[in-house]
Amino acid sequence: MATTYFLARLIGLFMLSVGAGVLLQSAVFISVLNDLVASRTALFMTGLALLLLGLLVVLDHNVWNAGFPALAVTLIGWLLILRGLLSMFVPGPQIARLIRLLRFEEFPWPYGVAIVALGAYLTWAGFSA
Repeated sequence: MATTYFLARLIGLFMLSVGAGVLLQSAVFISVLNDLVASRTALFMTGLALLLLGLLVVLDHNVWNAGFPALAVTLIGWLLILRGLLSMFVPGPQIARLIRLLRFEEFPWPYGVAIVALGAYLTWAGFSA
């Protein structure tokens, strides 16, 4: 369980920072996202980093039945793997189409709030253990 709490703190604090960035600097965040999907090299390298981080989480923490914090950490690890593979093997225009479908550019604040909420929960769970 020590790994669960460490990863909950790490991921939670990271998500709080990213969520705050989305809420406070949404135009910059959207610009970076658009630049990223426009560059195949940057998208591929980002995919490698996400895949590596996801594998690190899942190989050390593939826990499905030890409470919600452990489940959330495991799911985030698997989502990082999936997102990394997506970035590596799906062309940028198709990822851009997905971003448009999710209407992130029009409504970044619900995504920012969701990221902050999950980050706050994981941070609280990690530090309160």
